[in-house]
Amino acid sequence: LSESRLGELDSCAARSEIAGTYDDGDGSVKLALYKLRGFGTPDVEVDRASLRFPLPEQAFDEVRGPRYSPDCSRIYFSRRVGRDHDLFAYVLDTGAIETISAEPAFELYPDPTPDGVYYVSSRDGNMNVYLRRNGASASVLVTEAVTGHHHPIATPDALVFGRMYASAFRMHAQRYQHPLPPAVD
Repeated sequence: LSESRLGELDSCAARSEIAGTYDDGDGSVKLALYKLRGFGTPDVEVDRASLRFPLPEQAFDEVRGPRYSPDCSRIYFSRRVGRDHDLFAYVLDTGAIETISAEPAFELYPDPTPDGVYYVSSRDGNMNVYLRRNGASASVLVTEAVTGHHHPIATPDALVFGRMYASAFRMHAQRYQHPLPPAVD
């Protein structure tokens, strides 16, 4: 796709669709959805006429990190609310927007799994990884950073995340703890 305004892409094979952030050129970054033709083939094409912006518009909107849930029923994303970024899920079948985390701190980089969603929050002063399990009312602290942790990725064996050093990110893997620690508010 040579669309210069589109970034941070994720795809859903079951929906033959991509979600991305779309810079409108006027100060906003929106959630954009495109249908795909020929998904899973070498001849995949973006249906440019299918472009839609599913979220209600906000002045100077800033949506980041859209990620489909494993079953493609939701798109998780962070969105600027005032001077903060909070974490939400857009329910594709109904259009509902669910608040996942709205702490008075940044929530960024969602990575949905079948059990919940990992994300990063600065609620304790450092960028740490948290997990919000499906159906839970609170999140679980997963990492305790000295410097910031960013971009968590759940793999079958470990949680992988970037750690900020003086000049770059370095990737780290943390094996899962069982049972998970108790939820924190």
